[in-house]
Amino acid sequence: MKSTTIKKLILAAVAVCSTTAFAQENASGYFLDHFFYRYKMNPAIGNSSSFLSVPFLGNTNVSLYSSLKGSDLFYNVNGTPVSWINPNVPDAQVRSRLSGLSKAGLNANITMISTGFYLLGGYVNFDYSAKYKIGATVPGEMFMFMRDGLSNREVCIRDMRGRIQALGVGSINYSHDVPILEGLRVGATVKFLSGVASTDFHMREFRANLGEDDWVLRTDASVMNSGEVFKLRTSTNPDNGKEVVTGFSTNNYIEGKEAGRGYAFDLGAEYKTDNWTFSASVTDIGSIRWDRTEYAHTDKNNEFKLSDYEFSATGSNDSEMDRLNSNLNKLFQMNYEGYMEEIREERLGATLNVGVDYALPNYSKLHFSLLGSACFDGDYSHKEMRLGVNYAPANFFAVNANVGVGTYGLMCGYLLNFNTPFLSLFFGQDLLTGGMVGLNFPF
Repeated sequence: MKSTTIKKLILAAVAVCSTTAFAQENASGYFLDHFFYRYKMNPAIGNSSSFLSVPFLGNTNVSLYSSLKGSDLFYNVNGTPVSWINPNVPDAQVRSRLSGLSKAGLNANITMISTGFYLLGGYVNFDYSAKYKIGATVPGEMFMFMRDGLSNREVCIRDMRGRIQALGVGSINYSHDVPILEGLRVGATVKFLSGVASTDFHMREFRANLGEDDWVLRTDASVMNSGEVFKLRTSTNPDNGKEVVTGFSTNNYIEGKEAGRGYAFDLGAEYKTDNWTFSASVTDIGSIRWDRTEYAHTDKNNEFKLSDYEFSATGSNDSEMDRLNSNLNKLFQMNYEGYMEEIREERLGATLNVGVDYALPNYSKLHFSLLGSACFDGDYSHKEMRLGVNYAPANFFAVNANVGVGTYGLMCGYLLNFNTPFLSLFFGQDLLTGGMVGLNFPF
């Protein structure tokens, strides 16, 4: 089979799944014995045996996250559940919960094939995965605008975002003990990125001055779209002959074209001494460059003024209402500029992991661990700290249970790992009070 045909098949498989984007790996398995995929969180962690995962079922992680809790949006007033918009909910209570930047999204990581084995005195992993992420951020001013309505004379909503990204990631990992310092092990992973789709929406500003004599509205928003999975659908504006965006088309991905390429690196170290294990890693250091990117934006110089329209108290106002609706739509209308001349480069969002594990001196099967993680990804950045217990009563079975706190609130999680010479199976789940749920069910 030709290499170009193989590439098209792989990219098509990524596209079939592309409704989301980068899922973080299951943190519950970071310290768990015989969990084969720990190298994805720290490339220095090797395995005690070789393995080959079942294609498309080897390691599947799906996570739904939100910084909003149900109690942030719904309140109890005199025994009746009401939303934050209800005027009977104390204003100070609502603002204390919804004034910041809210984040929500859905992530997925599907390992298509993965293998690991001993080579050259160290341990080697080869992996190809489909990684997806979809996310949105909503500033607190949006919730306050929905609550206050027209009573707020000055409205300014800034930096509301939404994104979708789908990538194919091939990686080579190698870890090795350091001979000059007993107990120290280092590792690195090189990742080759194949871009499938990336769409980024950014509303920089929506401003409304709702005065007694006049209302003035302005917008500044844009969208960038790379790849062939989604395409901006356009039509011609009859007023000026320009192309404007009317929506998205999703049936364009038929040839398996690679829309972008890039590289990334993971670096890690692990040090064991007596009953202690210390580790640190940085993953996803890199970026992807997209070949062709569509660009559209609103006219930030355009403004809507209510005083421009005159309404009759006795006659028909149909024509004036039509003109008002038309100009109000133009305020949010995106002008299509075609494909950008410059190459669009997108960073992955690096993650820092720092962990410490302690095994009981007289019962090494029981471990206690602490793991801190921080993802640096602009408005989508998040961090967490987990305290866990790891128990491995036999070579074929290990379990982790953990609690923690982070950007998305309080959390708890677990992972069960069964490992035999012929079959390895794990199942885990992370639950967060902020709204994030992670499911992991590979073979």
